[in-house]
Amino acid sequence: MYGRDETNHPNGFMDIEAFCEYVPGMTRGRAAQLRYTGKGPKYFKPSGRTILYRKEDVDKWIEDSARTGTANV
Repeated sequence: MYGRDETNHPNGFMDIEAFCEYVPGMTRGRAAQLRYTGKGPKYFKPSGRTILYRKEDVDKWIEDSARTGTANV
């Protein structure tokens, strides 16, 4: 996984800015809350302040949130 993927993200990873741009309505604060509660997509933390998301993990997380009704939320 070297170079850039089809979304032009280096090595197929998105940093926090790219993640917030990719997911409508996402903010850095909301992303942090999702990481804290474990309700967000899988992420990587290769160093103290670096957070990376794989596009495929973000797409799966979005797909898993699909609903057909509000009765069992």
